[in-house]
Amino acid sequence: MECTHHIPFFYIPPSYVNDPLPPFSELSRALDRMKDDIDSKLRIMIKAEDVSRRTEWILWPNDYDDDENTLFSDNLREQIINVAQLLDADFITMENLLKPFKIITGLPYSGHSTSSNEREEYRTKVGSSTTREEQVFEDQINYHESNSIYSSTHDVITHIVRDWSSTGKEARHSIHTWCIHQLEDITLKFQHQKFSGLSILVPGAGMGRLAFDLSKKGYSVEANEISIVMSAVAYRILHCEGRGKFHPYAFDYFTNEVNAAGRSHEINFPDFQWSNETFLIGSLSYTIGDFVEIYASVKREETFMSVVTCFFIDTATNIYEYILVIRNVLKNGGAWINVGPLQWHQNAKLNPSSSELKSIIMAMGFKIKVWHVDRNVINYRSEDGGHIPRYTKSEGYKPLRFVAIREQLTCKKAKNDCRDSKKIINDIRRSLNSRTSHPNQMSKDGTGHMPSSNKDILSGSLNSTSHVVIEQLN
Repeated sequence: MECTHHIPFFYIPPSYVNDPLPPFSELSRALDRMKDDIDSKLRIMIKAEDVSRRTEWILWPNDYDDDENTLFSDNLREQIINVAQLLDADFITMENLLKPFKIITGLPYSGHSTSSNEREEYRTKVGSSTTREEQVFEDQINYHESNSIYSSTHDVITHIVRDWSSTGKEARHSIHTWCIHQLEDITLKFQHQKFSGLSILVPGAGMGRLAFDLSKKGYSVEANEISIVMSAVAYRILHCEGRGKFHPYAFDYFTNEVNAAGRSHEINFPDFQWSNETFLIGSLSYTIGDFVEIYASVKREETFMSVVTCFFIDTATNIYEYILVIRNVLKNGGAWINVGPLQWHQNAKLNPSSSELKSIIMAMGFKIKVWHVDRNVINYRSEDGGHIPRYTKSEGYKPLRFVAIREQLTCKKAKNDCRDSKKIINDIRRSLNSRTSHPNQMSKDGTGHMPSSNKDILSGSLNSTSHVVIEQLN
C-alpha cells in the first residue's frame, strides 16, 4: 500500500562543516564496509574449515566412518556456503535501503505537521543559513567518533530486528509500552494545567519505531538521530518503501552459539502491512544531526512537554551536556523519561553509576519521580530462542528506568546565566581543552596544580604506577 502520509526529514550540518548538503557518501561507505565485513567473516570460516580438516586428517588417517555423526569440517563447509548465500542476500536488501532520500536542510519549526501545505512552509521557513551562526560550538568533542559508532550495517540490522520485526516485539513491549504509560500520566497533568502542544523529543531515534508509536498515540513527535545511515533506513521504512528480510544471526559465527542452525534464522520487516490503521494520528518529523549542537540552541528552549530517551544516554561524551540540553528543551514541569543501560560508549569521558547519575540529575534542576533498575534481563536484539537458548552468554541488559521532572530554574548558585545552555557547554569544552584545571577545583592560588596537602594524603596509599598518574594529572 502506498503511504498517504509524509514524514519530513531535516538535516542540520555540523557547525565545523562548510558544505550544507547531507553526507550521502556515508551510505556508499557503509556498503563498502559491509562488503569488507562479509569477506572477513567468510575468510575466518574458511580458515577454521582448513584447521579442522587438517586436524581431522591426523586424528582419523583412514576414512572416517560414522553414520550418526559428521565431521566438524564437513559441517563447516556446508555452513560457509549457506552463510555466504545469506549474507549476499542481506547485502542486496541493504543496498536497496541505503540510497539518498528527500531531505530538508534546516531546523523544523514548532508545531510541525505532515500536511502538504505545511510541508511547503518548511521549505520557506528553514534553510542552510538560518541556524549556522547559532549552532557554532567552540569544540566538537569526538563528533566523528560518535557518528561512526552508529554507521555500521550490522548495527542497522540489529536495530531493525528490535524496532521493526516480530522478533523484537517482546523487547518493544517492555520498553516502548512503559514509556507510553509514563507519558499518559504526564499528558493528564499537562492537559489539566492547560499546556498547549503535547510535543515530545526522542533523541537517538535510530530506526524511528518509538517515535512512530508515540505519534500514533496522537503526540507531536520530533525524532533526532546523528547517523545518516540509520536515518536513510528509517526514511525508507517510515515511507512504506523499505520492506524485506535479513538474517541477523548469520554474523554470529562462533559467538557463544548453542545451535549453529540458528544462523540461518530470518526476520521480516516491518512487522505489519501498511494500512489506514497504521498511519499517524499525531505528527512526526525526523531531524538528522548532533543532539547537543542542535538542541542547546536558544530557539529550542522550553519547546517540549517531554523528552524520551531510549537506549541513548550512555552515548554521551559528557553526560552533563546531555542533561543541560534536555533541561534546555523541556518546559517547566516537563518530564524526562528514560529507559536503557549504562553501558557508556568508548567516547565517554564520564561513566557514572546509576546512583551517581541520579545525584547529578537532581543537582541540575530535576525532581525524580521514578527511579529503578530492572531485575530481569531484556535482550537487546530479540528473545533468547524460546525453550532452547540461542547463546551461552546473555546479550541483554537490566535497563535503568526513570522519570525526572524539570523544576523552575532559579540560577541562584550559578555564576553565569544557567538558562544559556550553549554558553555553559562552550565554557565546559574550553575548560576541558585547557591544560590547567579550574582554579576553584584544585587550588586557591590559581595555578591549577594540586595542593601539596592533597598529594600527601594520596601518597600514603599509592604504588609507583599511581604516583606517575597523579603527577600527570598535575
